[in-house]
Amino acid sequence: MLTADQPTALDSHTLVHVSPGYLAGPRDPGEATLVAWPFLATGDWIRHCPPRGYILTSSPCQRIRAGFLPDGTGRGMWRTAAYDDPFAASYWTAVLDYGIPEEILGAFHQVLANSYNDGDSFLSGDTSTAPGYLPLLNSGWNHDVSTSGKQTFTAPDHIAQLTHSCGASPSPDYFSWRINSGRHDGHWEAAFTCRTPPRLIGAFTAAMVSSEPLTRTIGQLPPAHLPYVTLAPIATDTDHASARRGRSTRTASCLPALPVPTVTPPHRHR
Repeated sequence: MLTADQPTALDSHTLVHVSPGYLAGPRDPGEATLVAWPFLATGDWIRHCPPRGYILTSSPCQRIRAGFLPDGTGRGMWRTAAYDDPFAASYWTAVLDYGIPEEILGAFHQVLANSYNDGDSFLSGDTSTAPGYLPLLNSGWNHDVSTSGKQTFTAPDHIAQLTHSCGASPSPDYFSWRINSGRHDGHWEAAFTCRTPPRLIGAFTAAMVSSEPLTRTIGQLPPAHLPYVTLAPIATDTDHASARRGRSTRTASCLPALPVPTVTPPHRHR
């Protein structure tokens, strides 16, 4: 394991396991697309990459559409919408920042694809909103309810939060679910309109709090997140080969190789 000040001493291409995953940051959009949009692997979904740089995909019936829109700064926005009628306004919409790890996006879109394969369940809302936030409660997030009924769920590290505005929404386009995480250059937000099925949001939040670390290079990590993440180096084939060569050539006069440093989890700032 690594302490917070050690990543700067490692090569930017060093692979590490990162937790919590919601602070891992994204990879390059071109590399991330297949992870963020698992339905592309089916071969049935239409993909369109015009010269202007954005990426679009849609279900064969055009009732689910997703896109990545770059903003000219190397970042951009993911947007997914579902339609009861492909020629009408969207039934629900999700707007997702570039900074969201694509594994979390992929969990959301995988459940969406499964719902699409089951018929029209990608449109139907659950009778309860609880599936959207239960993964957070089960992971020890703090829960507050305001006098207006707005619910707020805060991560133990205070670097991630979900808010849900309960009650009647002013319009179907109202973003009643909002999630934000990160610091400075690594900050990201996700917003879902009120008719987004809570089980889809639950897939997103479950991926956020998954105990499985994400894999990144040191250079892909948002610098502002280094004090808040736990990192574990991943041994590569090159590392194992070097270790074998070292053992075969070691002599009595040689000092033993230094072990990979064990990581002490960084102090969590409250």
